[in-house]
Amino acid sequence: MGGGGIAMFDVDKDFEYMGVTFTQYHNIRHLVISGDDLLISTNSNGYIQKEPWRKFVDHRIENAGRVSTMNEGWQIAMLVPVFEQSQYRPTASTSSLA
Repeated sequence: MGGGGIAMFDVDKDFEYMGVTFTQYHNIRHLVISGDDLLISTNSNGYIQKEPWRKFVDHRIENAGRVSTMNEGWQIAMLVPVFEQSQYRPTASTSSLA
């Protein structure tokens, strides 16, 4: 944790470590596979990246044992913040969250 890359392990080879792949943005928060796509959200800057998961896996296999970076081919979208913390006002129902 803290390095920003995605580590991959081969489950058919007793979870052998295959290496780590970095994307354009670091501080990855979520990985989701939806259909044929891998979606990655980043915590620090609010971007979501999308790439076919098979392409991501193929890239990792081609670079097994090495650190690699995939900077091309991603579809990228920036999320608009829902609210800013400075605008948050506790209510009776949320004051227990503090």
